[in-house]
Amino acid sequence: MAAKRNPAAPEIPTTVEQGFPNLVVEAWVTLLGPKNMDPALVRKMHGAAMQAFSNDAVKDQLARQGTVVALAGPDEARAIIARDTAKYAAVVKKVGLEPQ
Repeated sequence: MAAKRNPAAPEIPTTVEQGFPNLVVEAWVTLLGPKNMDPALVRKMHGAAMQAFSNDAVKDQLARQGTVVALAGPDEARAIIARDTAKYAAVVKKVGLEPQ
């Protein structure tokens, strides 16, 4: 359901290619810390994550699992979280879901 075909399974068309242009769901994973975390610690954690995910062995293992690694910084991560929160909040409201 990603916007682009997965390199691990390039023969599988995307939902967009199958005629569903608005059905794109991108999974993502991020490191989070407490609100108002020390910016120096944020930079340190980001640097460690960048180093780990830049390691060829890590990238190869993730690629074999079909995971596409796209590294982003703290500001971009905040923007992605805000975008997806708004997107899914609108879906929840539209279908009338309520907490149970």
